[in-house]
Amino acid sequence: MIIIVVDRLLYKLNPAPGHEPADAVKAKENGYDDFGAKRPQEAVKVIRPYETMVVIDGTLSDDTIQREQEKLEEFFKSNSEYEKVDVWGKRALAYTINKKKIGHYALFCYKASGDIAAAFDKHVKLNEAVLRHLTTVRDLKNEVAREAFAARKEEIRVDKPEDEDGDLERD
Repeated sequence: MIIIVVDRLLYKLNPAPGHEPADAVKAKENGYDDFGAKRPQEAVKVIRPYETMVVIDGTLSDDTIQREQEKLEEFFKSNSEYEKVDVWGKRALAYTINKKKIGHYALFCYKASGDIAAAFDKHVKLNEAVLRHLTTVRDLKNEVAREAFAARKEEIRVDKPEDEDGDLERD
Protein backbone atom coordinates (compact mmCIF):
# COMPACT_ATOMS: atom_id res chain seq x y z
CA MET A 1 0.00 0.00 0.00
CA ILE A 2 2.85 2.39 0.72
CA ILE A 3 4.27 1.63 -2.70
CA ILE A 4 1.01 2.65 -4.39
CA VAL A 5 0.88 5.98 -2.50
CA VAL A 6 4.50 6.77 -3.37
CA ASP A 7 3.86 5.75 -6.97
CA ARG A 8 0.84 8.10 -7.24
CA LEU A 9 2.78 10.90 -5.58
CA LEU A 10 5.61 10.49 -8.09
CA TYR A 11 3.07 10.41 -10.94
CA LYS A 12 1.55 13.71 -9.72
CA LEU A 13 4.97 15.34 -9.47
CA ASN A 14 6.24 14.03 -12.79
CA PRO A 15 3.43 12.67 -14.99
CA ALA A 16 4.08 11.09 -18.35
CA PRO A 17 4.17 13.63 -21.21
CA GLY A 18 0.69 14.37 -22.57
CA HIS A 19 -1.03 12.85 -19.51
CA GLU A 20 -0.96 15.92 -17.27
CA PRO A 21 -4.16 16.85 -15.43
CA ALA A 22 -6.16 19.73 -16.91
CA ASP A 23 -5.60 22.00 -13.89
CA ALA A 24 -1.82 21.52 -14.22
CA VAL A 25 -1.96 22.59 -17.88
CA LYS A 26 -3.96 25.71 -16.91
CA ALA A 27 -1.49 26.50 -14.15
CA LYS A 28 1.44 26.36 -16.57
CA GLU A 29 -0.38 28.63 -19.00
CA ASN A 30 -1.02 31.16 -16.22
CA GLY A 31 2.63 31.36 -15.19
CA TYR A 32 2.97 28.70 -12.48
CA ASP A 33 5.61 25.99 -12.42
CA ASP A 34 5.07 22.25 -11.69
CA PHE A 35 5.03 22.81 -7.93
CA GLY A 36 2.51 25.65 -7.89
CA ALA A 37 5.04 28.44 -7.45
CA LYS A 38 4.72 31.58 -9.55
CA ARG A 39 7.37 31.74 -12.28
CA PRO A 40 9.35 34.98 -12.33
CA GLN A 41 8.18 37.35 -15.03
CA GLU A 42 10.54 39.17 -17.33
CA ALA A 43 11.53 42.50 -15.84
CA VAL A 44 9.65 45.41 -17.33
CA LYS A 45 11.98 48.34 -17.94
CA VAL A 46 10.29 51.59 -17.04
CA ILE A 47 11.55 54.64 -18.87
CA ARG A 48 11.85 57.64 -16.54
CA PRO A 49 13.27 61.14 -16.96
CA TYR A 50 16.67 61.55 -15.27
CA GLU A 51 19.18 64.31 -14.82
CA THR A 52 22.84 63.84 -14.06
CA MET A 53 25.01 66.63 -12.70
CA VAL A 54 28.69 66.17 -13.51
CA VAL A 55 31.55 68.19 -12.07
CA ILE A 56 34.65 68.07 -14.27
CA ASP A 57 38.05 69.24 -13.03
CA GLY A 58 38.11 73.01 -13.64
CA THR A 59 41.90 73.23 -13.73
CA LEU A 60 42.03 71.37 -17.05
CA SER A 61 42.26 73.29 -20.31
CA ASP A 62 39.04 74.34 -22.04
CA ASP A 63 39.69 71.91 -24.91
CA THR A 64 40.11 68.98 -22.52
CA ILE A 65 36.95 69.91 -20.62
CA GLN A 66 35.06 70.14 -23.92
CA ARG A 67 36.32 66.68 -24.99
CA GLU A 68 35.34 65.14 -21.65
CA GLN A 69 31.89 66.68 -21.89
CA GLU A 70 31.47 65.34 -25.45
CA LYS A 71 32.47 61.85 -24.27
CA LEU A 72 29.78 61.98 -21.59
CA GLU A 73 27.23 63.22 -24.14
CA GLU A 74 28.09 60.30 -26.42
CA PHE A 75 27.54 57.88 -23.53
CA PHE A 76 24.07 59.30 -22.87
CA LYS A 77 23.19 59.41 -26.57
CA SER A 78 24.08 55.75 -27.00
CA ASN A 79 22.41 54.46 -23.80
CA SER A 80 19.30 56.62 -23.44
CA GLU A 81 16.88 59.03 -25.07
CA TYR A 82 19.20 62.03 -24.77
CA GLU A 83 17.44 65.40 -24.49
CA LYS A 84 19.90 68.18 -23.69
CA VAL A 85 22.90 69.37 -21.72
CA ASP A 86 22.80 72.51 -19.62
CA VAL A 87 26.35 73.79 -19.17
CA TRP A 88 26.80 75.89 -16.04
CA GLY A 89 30.48 76.53 -16.68
CA LYS A 90 33.32 76.95 -14.21
CA ARG A 91 32.37 77.64 -10.62
CA ALA A 92 34.07 77.52 -7.27
CA LEU A 93 33.49 74.28 -5.39
CA ALA A 94 31.88 74.42 -1.95
CA TYR A 95 34.78 72.34 -0.59
CA THR A 96 38.02 71.04 -2.06
CA ILE A 97 37.85 67.77 -3.96
CA ASN A 98 41.18 66.09 -4.70
CA LYS A 99 42.91 69.43 -3.91
CA LYS A 100 40.82 71.18 -6.59
CA LYS A 101 38.85 74.36 -5.86
CA ILE A 102 37.24 74.98 -9.28
CA GLY A 103 34.88 72.70 -11.17
CA HIS A 104 33.15 72.79 -14.56
CA TYR A 105 29.46 71.92 -14.06
CA ALA A 106 27.24 70.26 -16.67
CA LEU A 107 23.67 68.98 -16.23
CA PHE A 108 22.60 66.18 -18.62
CA CYS A 109 18.86 65.55 -19.13
CA TYR A 110 17.66 62.27 -20.64
CA LYS A 111 15.11 59.46 -20.40
CA ALA A 112 16.24 55.91 -19.66
CA SER A 113 15.57 52.75 -17.68
CA GLY A 114 16.65 52.43 -14.06
CA ASP A 115 19.98 50.73 -14.71
CA ILE A 116 21.48 53.85 -16.33
CA ALA A 117 22.87 55.20 -13.03
CA ALA A 118 24.91 52.07 -12.39
CA ALA A 119 26.14 51.99 -15.98
CA PHE A 120 27.15 55.66 -15.85
CA ASP A 121 28.88 55.17 -12.50
CA LYS A 122 30.89 52.32 -14.01
CA HIS A 123 31.68 54.48 -17.06
CA VAL A 124 33.14 57.43 -15.10
CA LYS A 125 34.65 55.61 -12.12
CA LEU A 126 38.16 55.52 -13.57
CA ASN A 127 37.92 58.91 -15.30
CA GLU A 128 40.11 61.26 -13.25
CA ALA A 129 38.71 64.35 -14.99
CA VAL A 130 35.28 63.81 -13.40
CA LEU A 131 35.39 64.95 -9.79
CA ARG A 132 31.79 64.17 -8.81
CA HIS A 133 28.51 63.11 -10.39
CA LEU A 134 24.95 62.63 -9.18
CA THR A 135 21.98 61.10 -10.99
CA THR A 136 18.42 61.83 -9.86
CA VAL A 137 14.93 61.23 -11.23
CA ARG A 138 13.80 64.50 -12.77
CA ASP A 139 10.56 66.00 -11.48
CA LEU A 140 8.68 67.27 -14.53
CA LYS A 141 6.43 69.53 -12.40
CA ASN A 142 9.46 71.51 -11.27
CA GLU A 143 10.63 71.83 -14.86
CA VAL A 144 7.31 73.35 -15.95
CA ALA A 145 7.43 75.76 -13.01
CA ARG A 146 11.01 76.79 -13.90
CA GLU A 147 10.01 77.52 -17.49
CA ALA A 148 7.02 79.59 -16.35
CA PHE A 149 9.21 81.55 -13.93
CA ALA A 150 11.79 82.23 -16.66
CA ALA A 151 9.04 83.43 -19.02
CA ARG A 152 7.63 85.78 -16.34
CA LYS A 153 11.10 87.10 -15.59
CA GLU A 154 11.65 87.78 -19.29
CA GLU A 155 8.28 89.63 -19.50
CA ILE A 156 9.23 91.84 -16.56
CA ARG A 157 12.59 92.61 -18.17
CA VAL A 158 10.87 93.62 -21.44
CA ASP A 159 8.20 95.76 -19.72
CA LYS A 160 10.63 97.88 -17.65
CA PRO A 161 11.58 101.21 -19.30
CA GLU A 162 15.21 102.14 -19.91
CA ASP A 163 16.83 105.52 -19.27
CA GLU A 164 19.11 107.39 -21.70
CA ASP A 165 22.13 105.21 -20.90
CA GLY A 166 20.29 101.98 -21.73
CA ASP A 167 20.21 100.85 -18.09
CA LEU A 168 17.02 99.68 -16.45
CA GLU A 169 15.44 102.36 -14.27
CA ARG A 170 15.16 101.51 -10.61
CA ASP A 171 11.95 102.11 -8.71
